[in-house]
Amino acid sequence: PDGQIVLVVVNDETSDRSQSISGLTGSIAKIFEVSGSRDGTLKTTKTVNNGDLTYTFPKKSVTVIACQDGSGNLLSNPGFENNTQSWNFFGGGSEASNSPVVFGTKSFRMGHSNSNGLNQFISSDLKRNTEYVLSAYVYNSVNMYVDNNDFHYAISSPVENSVWRTVTLGFLSESDTALKVGFWSGSDDFNWVDDVALVEMTGNLLTNSGFESGSLSPWNGYGHNSGIINSSEVEGSRIFRMGKSSSNGLNTTVVGLNPNTRYLAIAWAKGSIWFRANSFGGPSVGVWTPDTGDFEQSSFQFETGVSNTSANIGFWEGDIANHTYVDDVWLLELGDLMEIL
Repeated sequence: PDGQIVLVVVNDETSDRSQSISGLTGSIAKIFEVSGSRDGTLKTTKTVNNGDLTYTFPKKSVTVIACQDGSGNLLSNPGFENNTQSWNFFGGGSEASNSPVVFGTKSFRMGHSNSNGLNQFISSDLKRNTEYVLSAYVYNSVNMYVDNNDFHYAISSPVENSVWRTVTLGFLSESDTALKVGFWSGSDDFNWVDDVALVEMTGNLLTNSGFESGSLSPWNGYGHNSGIINSSEVEGSRIFRMGKSSSNGLNTTVVGLNPNTRYLAIAWAKGSIWFRANSFGGPSVGVWTPDTGDFEQSSFQFETGVSNTSANIGFWEGDIANHTYVDDVWLLELGDLMEIL
């Protein structure tokens, strides 16, 4: 797996065994269980707290623990490549699906009712009073939520049939370190979910992501009447404003990425605007943010090529009648969501 393999554990006992491990490096541990061949399955991603981790090793198993810095996806089987493993689903007609998909070969399909859905419970892996973001690709009409003893937040996807879109939900954890992540159908039709990511907002790979330095560097802004202005609408005291022209935009090149690795790009935007990535070893990908009159958080994923270690992250104006705005742009490493060792 991506990251450094720090431990291989063989449990040849006839019962499961809970074991505490100390001295780990990195902030995220990916835990793979290996079968009789070299192939392995990503079972879970755990937060490493001050180098310590506790895990229950199954009986008669071989487990590989790989640590990495940065965020990492806290969900297991986020792209449904192992069908419904680690997810709870309900409602007739709900099942893993071979089509349509975003990445990989599987997605999850919800049946013909708004009582259909799925969820996953994350047990004691959140840090207290910490910012997280939940992002997913949805097809047709889907509602997404996070829930625990402290809060319940939900968001509905824009209704756009037969198109994959992303929904993004940022939240601040409180005292409860457990969390339930879930989805339910937003219409009496088949609806799909794919490539779900739950990440801690730490380890941003972009520099000057909120434009608080007052200078654009290392970003490149272009077009008439585009530049940094004073505003506290999102966070901090500055945002980037694009002029009233489709030739206006903003981009930066980030280097030092890992090849064959999945990344999550996140931004706050106001107005009709394209948010995209290119030059990473695959076709250009991104998301369209419609004008709602307020700042909206959007996200998308991309996967670097076999030898690519950089990407171009950018925005361009989609509204020639009004200014558009960008703030707090993030790029986080998710790792290998294909779940193959």
